[in-house]
Amino acid sequence: MGILAEEGVEQTSVAYEEVAQTLGCSFMKILHKITLPLIAAHLTAGAILVFSQTLLAVSDSLILAQKKVFYPITKAIYEMLNFLGIGTFLSCALGVWAMSFLAILIVGSSYMLGKTPRSSL
Repeated sequence: MGILAEEGVEQTSVAYEEVAQTLGCSFMKILHKITLPLIAAHLTAGAILVFSQTLLAVSDSLILAQKKVFYPITKAIYEMLNFLGIGTFLSCALGVWAMSFLAILIVGSSYMLGKTPRSSL
């Protein structure tokens, strides 16, 4: 998220901030009224990417979740493999859903930034 915020700040024109400063606006007012709206798309896209990566994080959540109620989606997929009969199919379907959800979030954040998604998703 920090990289996207940094890119957003680098892509914004300093002229708006300089004009506001010349007109007597305080630093906080410039930040609130000019800078944050200009980088809002970058911050939102960064938040979406962070959310999608933490949604499917495996290592820490597998160790920390000891009860089935608190299982992350990756541990739930692993547990579904043990169901008799349809366990493999059910876990594969949930895995495909998770990867599709992740792909939708990545493509959505790319469009939000005004970039076309790369073909190497």
